[in-house]
Amino acid sequence: MNDSELAPRHSSTQLTLFPSTREAFVAETFISADEMESWHRKGWLSFDPLQVDRYDAPERVEVLFIKGLSRSGLSDAMINRILNSLERPYRYDPSETFFSFLENRWIGLPPEPDPADVTDQYVAELVKAEDWETLQALQVRISSSLESAEPDEKLDRDVSLGPRVGISVCQPFTVEWGEVEDAAKLVFCVWMGQHELIWAKQQWDTLSRLKLTAYQDEFDRYSVLFRFLVLGAIYRDFCDAAWEEYSELNYSDWAEPLGLDAFVVGQHYARMPDWEADEEITKDEALDALAENERTAVVDALMRALGGVSGLYASLWNSREAAEQGQADDAEPDAEPDDDLCDDTYDPDASQMSAYSWVDNGCGRYR
Repeated sequence: MNDSELAPRHSSTQLTLFPSTREAFVAETFISADEMESWHRKGWLSFDPLQVDRYDAPERVEVLFIKGLSRSGLSDAMINRILNSLERPYRYDPSETFFSFLENRWIGLPPEPDPADVTDQYVAELVKAEDWETLQALQVRISSSLESAEPDEKLDRDVSLGPRVGISVCQPFTVEWGEVEDAAKLVFCVWMGQHELIWAKQQWDTLSRLKLTAYQDEFDRYSVLFRFLVLGAIYRDFCDAAWEEYSELNYSDWAEPLGLDAFVVGQHYARMPDWEADEEITKDEALDALAENERTAVVDALMRALGGVSGLYASLWNSREAAEQGQADDAEPDAEPDDDLCDDTYDPDASQMSAYSWVDNGCGRYR
């Protein structure tokens, strides 16, 4: 590996839709505004922290890089000397850029190679060396793997391979229930005992059978998580329509266990049809819009799987029976049953008519 490949590189930072305020940035990085101001006076920061109201990715990477040096125990004179060999501004990823005291120079980790490029190069080398035996062994291994795959995971036989010796598989990954279970305990939290989680898991399995929990890459995985969030909103809206059990749709709080990255959320929001480049919006607002954008797809899928409007309505209505049955199971053995709960079936009362009408109209946001 030559020296040019190890040369430090400016971080390829991109502006996000959700820059931080100065107060939020200080809390996130554990760096005070006064400390950043002192770095600016020393010439280490390219911007005056007291004149910047919004901190985005470029400011973040620059501050974190200087933070590592400032708190390393090196003297200011030593920091000035080793920074002198770098180009300003000092926007270098601290996880990829290091100073070698042995070689007296900065070293940047080389970019991670594309697996497809590595495969392509390896196959090309085998062809050049006329190593047909190894190539044949690879072919057998790939064919064997494809044959043992599940039917819906196999490649389309009509796919035409491009110039790369890569394999493109449609929707190879799935967001399993276990990945969203912690968040589900926040989302499906209407009745005591949370027995509505049974309904939630059943419908997540339904969406899985319809391939709505499958994804190709990390960006696509976020769309699946938005569907999970709006599934919870659909359930809460039904509880509001059927039993006046209102609860706020707080997508931001529900998403905490999912660890959604603000930058990726911003990328998704920028693809919304009504997005405008000069629009100022918070991450919470974007998350709300993105989850609601998946509502129609989720409702249509559930209706298709459950037998239309009546099937989806019955599934939602009966979910409360499961919750109440669970509460009864947890009660004292000699406790008297609640007559109201026992009689709460399919009487055509006002609440049921309202709830059925809401489902019939597409399960739109109730409030």
